[in-house]
Amino acid sequence: MKYDAIDGILQAWAHSRQRVLYTEYKGEEVRSFLLVGQHGSKAQLWIDPPSPTGEVGVHAWDYRRRREDYVTNVGALESCLDQALEVAEGWLRRPGGRLNP
Repeated sequence: MKYDAIDGILQAWAHSRQRVLYTEYKGEEVRSFLLVGQHGSKAQLWIDPPSPTGEVGVHAWDYRRRREDYVTNVGALESCLDQALEVAEGWLRRPGGRLNP
């Protein structure tokens, strides 16, 4: 499987942060986390499979207009996920998911 090299990292990260790791979407293998804010806004983190050189893409988006993309290596995956989570949770803290002036 294409996620074997990072599944242990993702599972441990999800457990320690009390997040659900999704591994399938519409019959396709994925690795993602759904985030829901107090005001009903949503965001998602998803992770690309590692490249042959060990690079991993991590993405955050708010299902609308905001998106952040990161490239990291397997050894720094947890800290990159923390960074993406912090950004996505910041989006969710805003009422309606909108930027406050």
